[in-house]
Amino acid sequence: MKPAADLPSPRTQRDRAHPIRQSKIMAETKGVLLSSWRQLLVQRFGEPAVAGATKSLDPADRVLLTQAFLPSSWYPFETLHAFRRLTRSLAATTTKEDLTDEIGRFMAEQACLGVYRVLLANEPSKLIEKLPLVEDLLFRPSRRMEVLPSGPSSVTVRYHYDDYGDSVKLYRSICASHIGFISKMFELAGAQGVKGQHPKCVSKGGRYCEFRYDWK
Repeated sequence: MKPAADLPSPRTQRDRAHPIRQSKIMAETKGVLLSSWRQLLVQRFGEPAVAGATKSLDPADRVLLTQAFLPSSWYPFETLHAFRRLTRSLAATTTKEDLTDEIGRFMAEQACLGVYRVLLANEPSKLIEKLPLVEDLLFRPSRRMEVLPSGPSSVTVRYHYDDYGDSVKLYRSICASHIGFISKMFELAGAQGVKGQHPKCVSKGGRYCEFRYDWK
């Protein structure tokens, strides 16, 4: 049985609409996403290269990246930014690939087939119902999510950051790998030919981040 700490605590509608009012805790993410990211980098570039690139980063990033990541524990959201900087450093000196989609997919696979199998669904329509649970289990305080099914094989997901004010910059980097993450979840739910788009983004002046997923 999964420890109670792994499950989202009940929140009122007011809490969901205004997450920053809950308390002044910093934004956090679960260790399973961070350990997955590191695992992928080691697979692609090797442990020596990852260790060397980590040493070249700022001291603050090194502290974030060298801790042990327990799958169901919370860690500063800024750790995701540190991993993005580490990835850029590794890719710039070797393959020069854009790994963001692959990273998102790998994270989803490790989370959904590991400690958070509760996120799995046996069909795409069931996954749509579970999307808010992804936020509750993997991020806090969660963004304000809007899930808009737009047909039997498509859905639009919007993330609203207006309640966070200047802290919105904390969430910008998640967009790059988000398409890969959710697309992989739909594939695990049985969807085929999944295509993800990100037509609106807060980092480009949008009022919210919008993602659209279509499948067969």
